[in-house]
Amino acid sequence: MGVALVAGVVVGTIAANLMSDRSLPTSILKVFCNAGEAVLLAWLLDRWFGRPFTFCDLRRVGGFFTAVGISASIS
Repeated sequence: MGVALVAGVVVGTIAANLMSDRSLPTSILKVFCNAGEAVLLAWLLDRWFGRPFTFCDLRRVGGFFTAVGISASIS
C-alpha cells in the first residue's frame, strides 16, 4: 500500500469535487472515504493473496470482487 496510491486518490478526489462545484470541506471529507476504501482494498488483497496480486485464476478474481464489495460497503 504505497503513498502513491493514497496521493493519487487524494488529488483526484479533491480535483473532481472542486470542479463539480463542491466546497473544499466537503471535498476533504470525501477524500477520507475514497482513500480509506482504496487502502482497505489493497490491504485485503495483500492479506488474502500476497504480492504481487494478479488475476491468474478464478479464485483471485472472485476474491477481488469480494474485497471490492467489502471495502465499498464499509466506505
